[in-house]
Amino acid sequence: MGPEVFLATEEQVVELLDNISKKTEELKNVAEELHRTGSTSEGSERNEEERLLLLLWDAKSELFIHAVNLHAERHPVVNSKTMKDRLGTKLKEKIFKAIGNRRPAVEKCIASFNKCYTDFVTKFPNQSVSSLQGRLTYDVFSALPLDDKFWNDGLYFHSKAPWAVDPDVRAGISCVLVLSRIQEEFQLIAQELARAVGWAISHHAHLVEYIAYLQKRYDLLSKKDENGNRLSGVDEERLVPFDCVDGMDLGGLNRRLKIKLVQQELYTRIDEHEVLVEEWSEDIVWLWSMCQPLPNKPHIKQWHDLINRIRGRKVRRDNGVGIDETLEDTVIEAGALDGDGEDASDDLVDEVN
Repeated sequence: MGPEVFLATEEQVVELLDNISKKTEELKNVAEELHRTGSTSEGSERNEEERLLLLLWDAKSELFIHAVNLHAERHPVVNSKTMKDRLGTKLKEKIFKAIGNRRPAVEKCIASFNKCYTDFVTKFPNQSVSSLQGRLTYDVFSALPLDDKFWNDGLYFHSKAPWAVDPDVRAGISCVLVLSRIQEEFQLIAQELARAVGWAISHHAHLVEYIAYLQKRYDLLSKKDENGNRLSGVDEERLVPFDCVDGMDLGGLNRRLKIKLVQQELYTRIDEHEVLVEEWSEDIVWLWSMCQPLPNKPHIKQWHDLINRIRGRKVRRDNGVGIDETLEDTVIEAGALDGDGEDASDDLVDEVN
């Protein structure tokens, strides 16, 4: 109906209402007919399915109790084989005798389960309620572990959805959950890896930068005046203002000796750090290729650049180049005096997060 209904005459409105009432009555009759047919045929079939399923459920529940008791009785014997626990002959005889005494009751329960299972499958062949192929026997029953999927299937669910009754679907759900957990672990590893790489690069750059800073101050303090004499204390302070190193209490050493002492300690620290970086390198490269997201993979170039600088410095040092000159070359290559080290590590971590 459109807006033209508001323009209809009184007779047309009455006719329209009569048609609506007639159609409503027809639909009500159809609904009642469908309800009667459904309640007689489909309803009775559904009730029969539920009845047989409950009988099968009850038989299987009782069978599971026997399985738990059987495994509990056999536990000492199994431990004596796997864990080398000593078990006397008399105790073994008692255990096997108890298992034998229980066998008739178990076989009776197995027969009840087989009957219920056969009745259900015969009546509803399209329903899958067990992973068992054929009839259950005592030998098969006694060999089933308690975590076998036979004990955990659709009999214990009212739902008939695939996740509840289909063993393959349920196994697939478990696999998907495991994969999801693995992906989460990979993401955590990727984040920690990026932090470790960023720290290694920035820490090395910071050490190099500070050693170069100390060397620059030392060179300024070593300058002489026009007459070839060392600068006075006032001139030194004007040329090289005091910093934290000058404020250290190192047994009365002058400023230049303090700088050299701290610089030598930093040389030791950077050598230790470079050894650590080289030990990490192979694992870092492998993990980076496995864990890092695609947009972040090019950042491994910063790590390779660091390794190349470390190896180049080691080669120059082995060839007899002085440690100060070697570090100066490293500073120039790394661009540490421009303060890029920490920014690189921050970008690296931000990219992963």
